[in-house]
Amino acid sequence: MYTLTLKNGTTISLTSAEHEDFIGTFQSISEIAQTADTMTAENLSAVTLADDNGKQQEITAITLQGFQAVANGDGTYTGHFYYRGVYEEDRLAKAGKILLGGADVAKAAELRSTIDTLADTLDDEQAMEMPLLFAEWSGNDVFYDTGKRVMYNGALYKVLQAHSSQAGWTPEAAPSLFAKILAGQEGTDIGEWEQPDSTNPYMTGDRVTFNGKIYESTIDGNVWSPADYPAGWREVTNS
Repeated sequence: MYTLTLKNGTTISLTSAEHEDFIGTFQSISEIAQTADTMTAENLSAVTLADDNGKQQEITAITLQGFQAVANGDGTYTGHFYYRGVYEEDRLAKAGKILLGGADVAKAAELRSTIDTLADTLDDEQAMEMPLLFAEWSGNDVFYDTGKRVMYNGALYKVLQAHSSQAGWTPEAAPSLFAKILAGQEGTDIGEWEQPDSTNPYMTGDRVTFNGKIYESTIDGNVWSPADYPAGWREVTNS
């Protein structure tokens, strides 16, 4: 067992601490997500890792790359927190060794494939509620079909054009290939207004918060804020 102490004093209990992968057992997926939220760049700028024997190790300049939750079958979940540079292939290999009792990577890939198949059946509203089901984007020549959803820098993106990934074609850098799914769109929970572009505009009925108020889009293809184009929004006084 290990204890990870963040810069702000927050402690996290871990069952294992591998290279580029902190692993712990949690009671819910939300607990894993909340733990990941505490792993900000500032809190990870200087951490201490201690084992049960009191041996401590100082680690600096950690960057959280992503996290994953896997059900254990007993009501608990294994949480993986990937830091620094971890590619999807590495995550699958570790999942195979850690979660499948040392089984080969092919078995882990089969599990990932099953999760992907189930995730693809969700609409955007459901997907926003369960982002942990979606794999992190990889730039290692992965084929992404139109409509596929991936996680990148904590946000969910939808593929606009089928393509094989390249390192420089990140969801943020390639707006012709990806559209960020924004909170408030297609029935998702109301979220703070974000500047969309032509690939992910707000549509009629989408709701957002803006300057402390709730607004509903009255037009399709809405890329303007309630302040910039008031005619495209109506204030919701009773949500």
